[in-house]
Amino acid sequence: MEQMGRLLAQEGFRVERIKNGSDSAWQEKAHCADALLLPYPYAIKEGKIPGWEHGGVGLETLLQSLKPHTLVMAGAGADSCVAVCGSPGHPLRLKHYADDPLFAERNAEISAEAAVCEAMQRTHRMLDEQNVLVLGYGLFARAIVWRLKALGARVWVAARREKSRLLAMQEGAQVVSFEQIPLIAPQMQLVMNTVPAVVLGPAELVSFPDETLLMELASPPYGIDLPAAVDLEKNVVVLPGLPSRYAPISAAKALKETVMRQIMEAGI
Repeated sequence: MEQMGRLLAQEGFRVERIKNGSDSAWQEKAHCADALLLPYPYAIKEGKIPGWEHGGVGLETLLQSLKPHTLVMAGAGADSCVAVCGSPGHPLRLKHYADDPLFAERNAEISAEAAVCEAMQRTHRMLDEQNVLVLGYGLFARAIVWRLKALGARVWVAARREKSRLLAMQEGAQVVSFEQIPLIAPQMQLVMNTVPAVVLGPAELVSFPDETLLMELASPPYGIDLPAAVDLEKNVVVLPGLPSRYAPISAAKALKETVMRQIMEAGI
């Protein structure tokens, strides 16, 4: 978010960071704001705002400190914003920037490149030596598959919908249903999950060799049954927040452009 602040300041916005609920100065900053930007990807995580040293100050208190009709821009996990922002006595304007199609596409591209980098670092092998199973075929998964194919990997895609499987096949991947995963699991060196709902349970996990790297790239509740993977002693890793870790400048630029669109749409 520091990088975001610098980019917005370069565009002529006055930017104030509030990150400590114990510091009374945050209230004045909040009350003077025309817009509030909450962190990506989770505006709220376990009831707290990431990076916010709440000091007993929760989201509701923060939002109620804003002027009426202030624009609140949030990522995923912001459902708890809705009730407060929709209060008749203190109306606020809520925008979910993760819903912006341009942001979603760019964020998927950055995430995919980071995921491929992680895969090479963790397997210590070239991708053209690996069989890779990608779970799901949304924007993120498609961006991953494109990069894997470009680097010579042999790619399988497991998707629930026939339409998605046909698209993956047209784009050069081999395809399977989720029910067919145990049939191909023994030959996989790498699994990359993008599905935010459990699709690899004990029955599927047991079919993978112990050395297969299982990369969990989705948001909770995840697509890999993590407790089962640990019990089966599988090689599993959870990788949140890839864009900001691998390409913070690109991630901040993508978010800045989305934020500026939403500010303009709000007439600020």
